[in-house]
Amino acid sequence: MRSRLSRGLVCSMVILMAAVIAGCAPVKVKPLVLQDKQEKVESQNAAADGNGYVGQKDELTVSSPTVTPTTVARGSKLSYQVTYTLSSPDTKKEFKVLDVITLSGPGVLAELSRKTYRKPQGTHISHLEFVVPPDLSPGSYKLISTIRAAGQEKQQQCAFMVKRQKE
Repeated sequence: MRSRLSRGLVCSMVILMAAVIAGCAPVKVKPLVLQDKQEKVESQNAAADGNGYVGQKDELTVSSPTVTPTTVARGSKLSYQVTYTLSSPDTKKEFKVLDVITLSGPGVLAELSRKTYRKPQGTHISHLEFVVPPDLSPGSYKLISTIRAAGQEKQQQCAFMVKRQKE
């Protein structure tokens, strides 16, 4: 229990420090997460062939994420996904994966999702659907994926715009 609490405090401090460095104070944003799921899309062999894996060491590759729609009104649903591949010369290996999705924008830095799980080799999709908070300011925002596995950490990001609402 104490370990979880300590990790939570450390994560909160890291987010706060990142916000200070970036010049914005973190704002408590509570997006309504509608769906947060994982799915496997390719076997290890198919994933390795398509990814140029040569079988020397454990490897994590992460593709560019997508967000739809790219322009959204406050209170609307947003869908985000990122694809990643886990490869190893050990065909029976399972990887411990940490998958974090963060929202960053004008005055906002908020962790939307943090999952830890065990995954077999292959290509997997991390998918998140959430409702854009009604009090989020209009402007450009980024969704940042941080995936940690096989002793590596990879980050990818994509942008979306919250449009100004007509009065």
